[in-house]
Parts: sequence; C-alpha cells; structure tokens
Amino acid sequence: MFYSFLKVLVRFVLKIFLRKIYITGLNHVDLNKAQLIASNHPNGFLEPLIMACFFPKPLYFLVRGDIFDNAILKPLLKSTNQIPVFRFRDGFSKLRGNSLTVDESTNILKEKKSTNLRRRRY
Repeated sequence: MFYSFLKVLVRFVLKIFLRKIYITGLNHVDLNKAQLIASNHPNGFLEPLIMACFFPKPLYFLVRGDIFDNAILKPLLKSTNQIPVFRFRDGFSKLRGNSLTVDESTNILKEKKSTNLRRRRY
C-alpha cells in the first residue's frame, strides 16, 4: 500500500525534475512470471527510484543491511519492498543473516505473482 502511494508521488516528482525519461526494454518484462533484474547504477539512489516508479510491476530491492539497524528507517524500508543484504564489514554474525535474505528473495520469486497489471507507454 505504502509502496503504491510512494510510486505515484515519486513518479510525479521525477517527471517534474527530469523532463525526459526514456525507458527501454519493457518488452522483455513478462508480467506473468517472476523475474530477477540486475542493474548497474552508478547513482545508488536515483536509478532504483526510476526503476520502481516506471517498472510495470512491484519491485523488491536488495539494499545494504546496515541501514536496517536504524529503528526508525526499518519499517519504512520494509514497506517499500527492500530486503537487507549484509557485507563482510557488517560483521560475521550479521553476514550469517544473508541466509534469511536468500530465503526471502527465493520466496518472493516463487510466490509473488503479478496480477491485474497492464503495460503502459511512457
């Protein structure tokens, strides 16, 4: 619910500040299947926002696990489909938490089916 609200709001803001946004390759998106999307994003903030706002179905993102330590941010991150992934520098005990990340990611790919979605032209 919160993801959908933010998607509309951020899309509006992006269209104001970025006058021309070109999205290509949406013809490769199969709305009836789970897909894994890998992106190269030199700006770790703007590209995921654009992807989330203009992709024809909800996306889940793997993000740095250390930001989930913030008790205020954690519910916001979870409500916007973000999953923590821990690095070696986060500590060995947290690194073990990646097994939960893999399990959660696998379950999302298995269970999250897109329904009532339509293709749009941008």
